[in-house]
Amino acid sequence: MSALDRIERGDGLYRLLTRLGGEDFGGHPECAETDPDVFSPEPGRRDLVKVAKAICGRCPIKAACRENAIRSGARGIWGGTTEGERRQIVRRRKLVVVQGNADEVSRAAERALAAIEDASGASVPGLRRHVEDVLRWADENGDSDADRAEAVLIVLRPELQYLGLDDIAEEVAA
Repeated sequence: MSALDRIERGDGLYRLLTRLGGEDFGGHPECAETDPDVFSPEPGRRDLVKVAKAICGRCPIKAACRENAIRSGARGIWGGTTEGERRQIVRRRKLVVVQGNADEVSRAAERALAAIEDASGASVPGLRRHVEDVLRWADENGDSDADRAEAVLIVLRPELQYLGLDDIAEEVAA
């Protein structure tokens, strides 16, 4: 790991820790006290990847760290994920946007809920029920697919924005 890479990692960690809010505020990650080389292993060093992921697994700010790395495009292991794993998360989240019929809107809503759960690190049963209610009401009222999609988006948009996911789900449009 070069000196510049060490500085970038330290700066990234500092930015993350100074922006934490809510229950994550004040969390002290073990990685701050660990050799940064562990989190930027050379290709093929699965042993270091395993060590880094174990450290992340014990971290009180793991979810916030992962989301920060996804948004910033950070290199190395952050939030218990490798760069490749974070790219997969982003690809899954981009599947939220859909155009089509009622079934496709329902599937898109499910993918959006999964992205929200993935980003927050917690299940969202209340939000799930709300989306299910909206879809049921749309069926009962005979709403168009476009209206159904807009109603689902109205329910999901605040949570997506709060988690910084609004860029991946600009619309669940029919």
